[in-house]
Amino acid sequence: MINCFMDGHVIKNNCKKTLRDCSKDDQGYALSNIADDVVDFDNVKKIYCAKHLNASYTILKSVDTYLEGNNDQIFLIEFKNAKIDQKQKHGLNLKLKDSLLILTDSFGFNLKDFQKRLNYIVVYREEKNDVSSEYLEIATANTIPASFKNRNLKKKISKRTTKQFFTFWDLNKYEHSLVNEVYTLNEHEFLQYYNLKINHVKRNVSSYSFS
Repeated sequence: MINCFMDGHVIKNNCKKTLRDCSKDDQGYALSNIADDVVDFDNVKKIYCAKHLNASYTILKSVDTYLEGNNDQIFLIEFKNAKIDQKQKHGLNLKLKDSLLILTDSFGFNLKDFQKRLNYIVVYREEKNDVSSEYLEIATANTIPASFKNRNLKKKISKRTTKQFFTFWDLNKYEHSLVNEVYTLNEHEFLQYYNLKINHVKRNVSSYSFS
C-alpha cells in the first residue's frame, strides 16, 4: 500500500468523480462520456495545498484525473477544450510536474515508480486543434515522405513506427525520464486508448493503493 499522508479515506470519498465530470471545462463541455469513477486530482491538489502548504490551491497546477489499473499502471489525465498555444503548452508541463510533486510528497511515490508505472495522457479537442504540423514533424523524424495535405499521414506513420498513439508539443521528453509513457490524444483517440489500455484493467477507486 502507498503511504498517503493526506488520509486515503478522505481522498477516496471526497475526491471521487466520474471521468465524464472530470473532463468538463468551466462551461460544462465534456471531452469524454465515460461514466467510470476516478479520482478528481484537482480536488486532491486543493486538499494538499490547504493541509500541507497552508496556502491557496492556485500556487500549484494539477492534472484533472488520477486513475489506477490492476496491472500496476497509473494514469494521469488532463483534458483541454482549448486551442493548444504556447501558454497552454507551458501549462501542460507545469501540470505534470506539480502533480508529481504532490504524488511524491503525499503518496510516497518516488522517481522509479513514475518511470515504470505512471502514464501522462493529454486529451485535446480535435475541432480546436489542427495537428497536421505535428504529424509532419513525426514523419520527417522517421524519414517518411509527407505533406500537409496528406490525409493518410497518420496511417503511414503508424505503419512505419508500429505506433497507434502519438505525442505532440515536446511532451515526449518526459517519457522514461519522469514518467513511463506520454500521449496526446483527441477525444476520439482517447476513447480508443481507454478501451484498449485502461478499461479492462481499471480498479475501483475504493481499492486504490494509497491507504
